[in-house]
Amino acid sequence: MKSLTTIKENELVSQLREGDSRAFDFLYKQYSKTIFNYSFRFLKQNELAEEIVQEVFLKIWMNRHSLNPDLSFKSFLFTIAKNLIFNFHKKASNDLRLQEQIYHIRSKENSYFVEHEIDWQDYQRIKNNAINSLPKRRREIFLLSREENLSNKEISERLNISVITVRNQLSIAVNDIRNYLEAHSDVTLMIIFTLQFLLYNS
Repeated sequence: MKSLTTIKENELVSQLREGDSRAFDFLYKQYSKTIFNYSFRFLKQNELAEEIVQEVFLKIWMNRHSLNPDLSFKSFLFTIAKNLIFNFHKKASNDLRLQEQIYHIRSKENSYFVEHEIDWQDYQRIKNNAINSLPKRRREIFLLSREENLSNKEISERLNISVITVRNQLSIAVNDIRNYLEAHSDVTLMIIFTLQFLLYNS
């Protein structure tokens, strides 16, 4: 019998589909650290990142029969992780305890760690002010994208404008909001908005 280290990844995924726990363990050891590092970039907490890793691989095991060996297993892991993190952020917007866990950010300054306690309500208020400061059409495009989760193509069809116009207006809107946050609040809030935007579009 071949060693697992000599088996191609698509063969391991095929074995996992059949319920091979050894293949699962090997893939877990192969990718768990990578998924942890990716999750930690956005959650900033070891415990939360570890929860994402466990949830990702639990979903893999529970849905192993639907895995496609011909597709990139690594890309599939990242897709699951991204969705879990995004949902975690959405849940945090209504859960003060999670807000405190996620948005407790430390920055190094003059060789000391300075703690920044982020007030979620202040962030939402300032961000909403930033959105409201956008020109009417640009604000409409931004809200259709972020609030209604419409694709660029769907927005272009609804507003009867080109996809390129939608893409350009979204890019300008994000930059305008970043500049507003930077000018009207602690720079930390601008960083949070940027992280959320990167997560949404990654």
